[in-house]
Amino acid sequence: MIKDFYISVDIEASGQVPNLYSMLSLGACTVDSDEPQKEFYVEIKPKIGESYEQQAINVTGDLYDRVLVSGVDPKEAMRAFALWLEHVTPQGYRPIMVGHNSVFDWQFINYYFTKYLDKNPLGICCIDMKSYAMGMLDCNWSGTTKKNLPKYLKSKLPHTHNALDDAKEQADMFNKMLEHNMAIDYDGGYN
Repeated sequence: MIKDFYISVDIEASGQVPNLYSMLSLGACTVDSDEPQKEFYVEIKPKIGESYEQQAINVTGDLYDRVLVSGVDPKEAMRAFALWLEHVTPQGYRPIMVGHNSVFDWQFINYYFTKYLDKNPLGICCIDMKSYAMGMLDCNWSGTTKKNLPKYLKSKLPHTHNALDDAKEQADMFNKMLEHNMAIDYDGGYN
């Protein structure tokens, strides 16, 4: 039986839709509280188009200007990410993407893998931490924003809008969610 291996992924983009806007950076790290995190980060040259949404650019600071000059070609970036995923995923496991509001990030990851490498090594497997939190906490969607999560699930790591920093923050939060769920006895309380 193949086991799951969680990879926290975050991206920064020049807009909301991957076929109109470009992924500008991609950060990822392993989600494993027993091992030191393995990390991946790349800044990507905009190739989908040089259009952007000003709000997206405001969030990422000087990233857009930087990737225009020194960003990596998207095909190269996705090839490097695929090789990293292959390298960090243990034998007998499959990589599962985890993200906080992963709907946004996964659409870019899937589009870029499909466009530039013809396949997505993460497949259609993705855990959305906000949905996970809704079920875990029995709350509504707005209760899953980072500021509304209970203190025991929050990360002390900063949310900087650097894709790697944010992936690490997400990994920390997801570890806390997993640990919380492991402590629950679903027959009636905590272990």
